[in-house]
Amino acid sequence: MKKMIKTAIATAITALSFNAHAEGIAASPFTYLEYSVGTVDYDYTGADDGDYSALSGSLELPMLLIPILSAELIDFDDLDITKLGAGSYLQFGDATHLYGLVHYNDYDSDFFDNDFSLTVGVRHAATENLYINAAITEYTDNDFFDGVKLSVGYHLHQNFSVSANYAALDSSDVLSIGARLSF
Repeated sequence: MKKMIKTAIATAITALSFNAHAEGIAASPFTYLEYSVGTVDYDYTGADDGDYSALSGSLELPMLLIPILSAELIDFDDLDITKLGAGSYLQFGDATHLYGLVHYNDYDSDFFDNDFSLTVGVRHAATENLYINAAITEYTDNDFFDGVKLSVGYHLHQNFSVSANYAALDSSDVLSIGARLSF
């Protein structure tokens, strides 16, 4: 069932990407829908690798004091995490954004207490089609997920891009690929 849902999401993102109408690649990098799949590699011995998937979205509303609204649904090796947050950014030139987000994290587990996380990152459009993103995230209660995430993305179409992502977390590493539909 999970494979069917993942395939349906990937197909929908691909199909919608050709019908979306953004202002071009220079449009806001904070209005998007992205789906990523990958592998979790635990740092401690004896643990098998796990599956990772994430559906995330962000919406920029420039008329608000805090203009970014963010939501993520993460499956971290069968641990479901729902993240709801808000944040802001500063733009430097046409190609670089410094951003910050605060998320409320709801864990579908008795082992983890719900908490908050703070993400600070920078996104840079290296060329018209290539972008680089680096972010640091710290959690208030669950240090297990603290870490650094690096992403490199390439626009196949002005509204559709693919990315390779690496997250070095406190007790694991996550390697994933993603598809992003920008609006």
